[in-house]
Amino acid sequence: MNLAVYRTISGIACSILMVACAGGYRAMPSEVYDDPSATGFQDLPDQLQSPEFSILYVTDRKWEKEAGEYTYHRSRAVEFGEARLDLGRDWTWDELVDWTVSGDEKTRVPSPEFLGVTRLGQFPATPPIFSEGENGELILEPGWQADYLAATEKLQEQIRRRLALAPVKEVVLSVHGIQNDLPTTASALGLWWHMGGRQNVPIAYAWPAGKKGLLSFYGYDRESGEFTNFHLKQMLRLLAEMPEVESIHLIGHSRGTDVAITAVRELILVERAAGRNPRQSLKLKNLVLIAADMDFDVVSQRFEAEALWPAFGRVTVYATSKDYALSGAQSIFASTVRMGQMKPEDVPEYFKGARWGERNVDIIFYEGSFDGKSVSSHSYYLTPAVGADAVMTIRGNKPGAEYGRPLEAINEHMFIIRDDYLR
Repeated sequence: MNLAVYRTISGIACSILMVACAGGYRAMPSEVYDDPSATGFQDLPDQLQSPEFSILYVTDRKWEKEAGEYTYHRSRAVEFGEARLDLGRDWTWDELVDWTVSGDEKTRVPSPEFLGVTRLGQFPATPPIFSEGENGELILEPGWQADYLAATEKLQEQIRRRLALAPVKEVVLSVHGIQNDLPTTASALGLWWHMGGRQNVPIAYAWPAGKKGLLSFYGYDRESGEFTNFHLKQMLRLLAEMPEVESIHLIGHSRGTDVAITAVRELILVERAAGRNPRQSLKLKNLVLIAADMDFDVVSQRFEAEALWPAFGRVTVYATSKDYALSGAQSIFASTVRMGQMKPEDVPEYFKGARWGERNVDIIFYEGSFDGKSVSSHSYYLTPAVGADAVMTIRGNKPGAEYGRPLEAINEHMFIIRDDYLR
């Protein structure tokens, strides 16, 4: 094996291992909970006031019956269910709330204990079964369509039940990166949802990543991100069709950023071709890209060239030049720069073109200490500063101290965030 390739792959593997093992979360700044756009923990419905809770998941991972878990193998049939978590362990609800809103930098909340899953339903396997009509139109096989509609109604009913309890009638859909599994992604999203005040309905989208092997894992996981595309589009359509869902926030991390924007890109093009405004029909309020494992030039050609950014209410990109996991990907693909590893001077002038001031794209550069090096450079979303800013972004706060987000401005759409954010 070439030594340079070995070191590159090893660097990626070590960085991702640190992401998976990063434990706990220091408290967010207490100012997050003074924000007038959020309800207090004590104002939540009784059903949401417990250290133990569940969040919905959707996955096209294959279920292994003997092990009682989802594997990294691919399934043609999407499943959904509840992931059960315990955030408090021996804490009461009041103790957990007191710690959460304290802004205490010294203590660390336990990582959520993953208690298992409850499988609730399954969609029929894809690809769908079609026949061709007399005029060339495609007709879905009636049995497949009936099974799909039944599964859709069952999942939508689960979402409706949770929306009825949520103070904000919005859905946050998270898409993880490579070398991840369902317990990890559900735990991370569940923790973030709690730290943000349990305001909306979180859904963990778990695609079939996590294959072992020093050389093969990145290639397998990357192609699994392509495999899941149709299923993720199904999920986004299903959410957008629900009148109870007011808005959708799509969050991608690492390789999950490419998985997410590939799916929405195709949906946006379809909506525009049909003469619909995708921002309205797809209800895409926020697109948040954290540690994006994407070549910036590729993103520019696939999104910027086709003017797809306006389909979102706001796009927020978090990046840091110290993301060493992305250094490995940059070497493998000979990128000029990975989007999640940019420095301010790396943002090309063509991107900051004539309409830069009118765009809804914000790039935020993290220049902190990675929580005293207790999290890896690829998982800085776990730091209180970045976590707090992401919460404020989802709430709809624009960048700027006047909106409760005192970022250090470089220009109208580029900002620096440090560890003393909101402190």
